[in-house]
Amino acid sequence: MTPFRWLSAMTAVVGLTGCAVFEAKEITYLRSAENRATQEEVKQRLGPPALTKTGPAAESILVYQVREQQPGGRYNAPGMWCDEYVLTFDGQAI
Repeated sequence: MTPFRWLSAMTAVVGLTGCAVFEAKEITYLRSAENRATQEEVKQRLGPPALTKTGPAAESILVYQVREQQPGGRYNAPGMWCDEYVLTFDGQAI
């Protein structure tokens, strides 16, 4: 393998690994809690939702919004970003 190909391959591996390392803590928790956590457990972990409503089949829906300030840098302007999580709970509140 030529040095250029090796460097390209390592850059791709590091780039892909970096995305997994910087996953939001909410996403990590929600993936581990999917189909098993109760509505109360989620509220204890993530706090009060931004919105609570009932769906068409009488399921409970919680909406969480996580906002964070993005500092400006040499190549990007400062600003805000928001992740929104829409969680649906069944009749047993799971």
